[in-house]
Amino acid sequence: MYQLLMNLCINAGQAMGESGELTITLTPVPEGETDKAAVCLQVADTGPGMEQAVLDRLFEPLFTTRYDQGGSGIGLMVVQSIVQNHGGWITVDSRPGEGTAFRVFLPVGSGEWVPVPEAALQEAME
Repeated sequence: MYQLLMNLCINAGQAMGESGELTITLTPVPEGETDKAAVCLQVADTGPGMEQAVLDRLFEPLFTTRYDQGGSGIGLMVVQSIVQNHGGWITVDSRPGEGTAFRVFLPVGSGEWVPVPEAALQEAME
């Protein structure tokens, strides 16, 4: 999940450049909207947005609009793989001049809550 969030945030930051707003939200998906309990992790930016031609290829391996800036074209492919490996799905809403929102839907587990050790939290924040 860390890799997923970092990839989406790095992409948003690169899209916005020197100015803009990045918003990260985590909300429960209302009952009945999916066939099982889920949460929605949204990463939204106020960057330039994307044209439909880019959106159509967004998750293709090695596709990037940033070859000249060192883009590899694997970041969003990795994000999609992580989401699918967790039984979820991802959507993208983007409009030129208005920004982009990635929404990651993940099923809620039925097991017990397992707290993360403080040391692991500190390591993740570094």
